[in-house]
Amino acid sequence: MSNQRNRANGEGTIYKRKDGKGWRGQLTYDYNPETGKPKRKNFSGKTKKDVQEAMARFKVDVLDGLNVVDVEITVEEWLDKWLHNFKSAKIRQSTIDNYGRYIRNHINPRIGNIKLQKLDVNHVQRFYSELYKNGRLDGDGGLNAKLFTAFM
Repeated sequence: MSNQRNRANGEGTIYKRKDGKGWRGQLTYDYNPETGKPKRKNFSGKTKKDVQEAMARFKVDVLDGLNVVDVEITVEEWLDKWLHNFKSAKIRQSTIDNYGRYIRNHINPRIGNIKLQKLDVNHVQRFYSELYKNGRLDGDGGLNAKLFTAFM
């Protein structure tokens, strides 16, 4: 019988490097919905404790929605994930519907295609300025400033 214990889902794997120069860890944190393949994050450190702490921080960040690991994710993809995975359990369906409409009609057409990790304060400022001046869908002026507080 093996000495290896069964690990719980999301616990990850930690092992000593073959060359003896530190430790490595790997954690499965999500699954690609298109391929069904797991997404994994690798960690390394001088000590086992360093790797354990890095993995623990990562798990907290991912569960809280703070850490965006996928460098290819766009603003549009993140907002969809944010709305359905993080907000939907905390707000009414009518609010989810309203947020979805704002996202589809105003955010995605302007900045939805930007990679989230490339999004910066200049993008956001230009986005707000554009909406304030010309944001109405009927082309008749800007949006009410009240909209800007909806997501805050």
